[in-house]
Amino acid sequence: MDQRGQAAFTGPSAFAKTGQPTACNRLTAQGYTIVQAAPGGGGGRAMRAVVQRVLSASVEVEGRVVSEIGPGLLVLVGVHESDTDADADYICRKVLNMRLFSNSKTGKAWDLSVKQSNFGVLLVSQFTLYGILKGNKPDFHVAMPPQKAKPFYESLVEKFRKSYTSDAVKDGVFGAMMKVNLVNDGPVTMQLDSSVSRSGSSEVVEDGEQ
Repeated sequence: MDQRGQAAFTGPSAFAKTGQPTACNRLTAQGYTIVQAAPGGGGGRAMRAVVQRVLSASVEVEGRVVSEIGPGLLVLVGVHESDTDADADYICRKVLNMRLFSNSKTGKAWDLSVKQSNFGVLLVSQFTLYGILKGNKPDFHVAMPPQKAKPFYESLVEKFRKSYTSDAVKDGVFGAMMKVNLVNDGPVTMQLDSSVSRSGSSEVVEDGEQ
């Protein structure tokens, strides 16, 4: 169990160790991922998702694989203390509609979403996405407290399942120490913040999809 109760990558280092790429862009995530935020959370009050296009991904807890997908998206989710259902709706909509996959029929890259490709989605709650470094030590006070974050995260998973196909959406084990294994395809990794929707910034709309 980690300090805040949300699932995080496990490893011998508290936060510095990350998996190293080898042949075929294979990554074994056995460390913590921290995205440096501005002190005081300025500009960072939002749900955060790190989205990776994968050939396969799985979550292991206590030596047992609890979730796995083939081709699709691995989504690490950081929940801010101020997040609301509107933030969850935004992240769900953008992840399911972002065009990260090639169209094998036309040869066009960046053409299809995970839904259009009928691929899997693996969600992993990771509070360390809201780590703030104070000197060299990480602080996670802006992450949503675990007693609130657990039901909030579970509601996010349910949004994904209702918006897509329930069997195609998998998740990790909230509050557990997990080993996340993935084969990043590309590699392709993108970060989404729901603050874009809060700020009212205009978004590029293609073929009627936002």
